[in-house]
Amino acid sequence: MDSSEGRYSYSSSDEYKEAFNKDGNGFVTAYAEKSYEVYNNNGSVFGKFMVYVEDFADAVTLYVTKPDFFRTKYPNRTKYFDKIIKR
Repeated sequence: MDSSEGRYSYSSSDEYKEAFNKDGNGFVTAYAEKSYEVYNNNGSVFGKFMVYVEDFADAVTLYVTKPDFFRTKYPNRTKYFDKIIKR
């Protein structure tokens, strides 16, 4: 969903980053947090573009598989996904 044409336009958008920050409770999984650390510290332009990719992917998984939990714990990311995902 996010990597259509290799752009990662949803996970790297200012809107997703804002929702992430407004939720105020960090990454949805430890893997997403580790991925952020790796990408954020590799010094490349590509790495800076990829920092939220795994959080986005894991968040979409929770949004779909555990919607009540996700909506409660991550309300701003929920609003963002409600906007971009057509059900």
